[in-house]
Amino acid sequence: MNTGLTSFADPLSIGPMYPFPGSEMLLVLILLVAWVAWQIFFTRAEGKEFDEAAQLYREKGMLQASTEAEAERIAAEVREILKSRG
Repeated sequence: MNTGLTSFADPLSIGPMYPFPGSEMLLVLILLVAWVAWQIFFTRAEGKEFDEAAQLYREKGMLQASTEAEAERIAAEVREILKSRG
């Protein structure tokens, strides 16, 4: 396998050595749009989760809601352990 290059003395004559030269701006724009969409999606999802938690805390109070959530988490872990044991 031979590249045909005998010297690297004139790098400008070699040209780009990566795929899709000239598409950098398009790829940056695609990445920017994807990042903005990601931020919007997760900001809305986290906002919804925050609103639900705030509503629960307003209804039951911080201590009771936290205690119930922790108790449910522990119960779920115990169920998983018991389920894995058969």
